Amino acid sequence: MAEEIRVSGINKASGQQAMLVDDGVSAWLYLHAPAWEGASAAAGSGPVIATALAYNRVQPIAVADVKNYRPGPPPIAIGYASEIAVCETPDQPQWTLAWSASGDSVMLARDGQPWCFITPEYVQGCSKAVEKSGPWGAAWTEDAYADIEWTGS
Repeated sequence: MAEEIRVSGINKASGQQAMLVDDGVSAWLYLHAPAWEGASAAAGSGPVIATALAYNRVQPIAVADVKNYRPGPPPIAIGYASEIAVCETPDQPQWTLAWSASGDSVMLARDGQPWCFITPEYVQGCSKAVEKSGPWGAAWTEDAYADIEWTGS
């Protein structure tokens, strides 16, 4: 299955771009550095500077099976996945982005509810899909989420 960008946006203050990319196995929120100066948004974004797991399309895998998904990002593994990590029908929820006032943090919402976010302190992201912090990012932390002043897209 080809990668599908479900939602994306560029922050006007920082020039950073965020996009939710679903590869048919898992979906990740990517935060990209601004595109080079003078480039249009259509020219593409800069390099990925942070990620957050949004969801698995498949059941959590065994840690030993991670190598089978390389070079792409592996789905979250058993022992790290929350009970709501799997989203088998990602077309049904509405996915939206919100940015911090400074433009250096981005949050992905699922049907209007905060789902995962990236901040300078959490470059591997915080996600409700993560139960135990580790290689797939940090488990959701309400305190870190509440510390940010989130604006619309």
